[in-house]
Amino acid sequence: MTVWLKKNIINNLLLLGFIVIVGLTAADTANAKEFTFDPTYWGASMIEIQYLEPLPLLKKKINALIYQGTMAGLPAFISFQFENDRLIRCICVIDTLYDQPSAYISDYETIKNSMVVQYGKPDADLVSWKDKTYRNQPQMHAQAMVMGHVTFYTSWVFGVTEITAIMNGSDQEIKHVIEFERSQGVQ
Repeated sequence: MTVWLKKNIINNLLLLGFIVIVGLTAADTANAKEFTFDPTYWGASMIEIQYLEPLPLLKKKINALIYQGTMAGLPAFISFQFENDRLIRCICVIDTLYDQPSAYISDYETIKNSMVVQYGKPDADLVSWKDKTYRNQPQMHAQAMVMGHVTFYTSWVFGVTEITAIMNGSDQEIKHVIEFERSQGVQ
């Protein structure tokens, strides 16, 4: 796993911790609207995003706006993140809870397929194994993910936007995050 991927996973886990602290639940997303990222938002101020974004605002922080919606029909929390009052990143955290770990892989594929329709073929579509015990046993991939043995990673570059979808797990908990970030060097 690359240093970049590890850094992004850590950042996303910090966001997940924030959402838990806010106390949001899947029940809060029962009537949520579908989220679609609009790349024309890059560089917008917090006030502009609040005006433009049709999703319900759940929480306003110093450098973030947290919204509730869905992505490919799945409940999600969406965090618009700002630096110097300009949008620099948008992170969507899929908020599902299943008894069967294979359902998470199905969700990942659903979102990935939806994004392929919208953004085209991914630039990278990887499965990274920390522990290869179950690598050649597809029926065990979901369980391997729950144990923290595998990370699913897909990315696109679409215009000025880098899009990354990551799903992994540890301690019986699954994290599924989609990040939109302005490409380096684009002002």
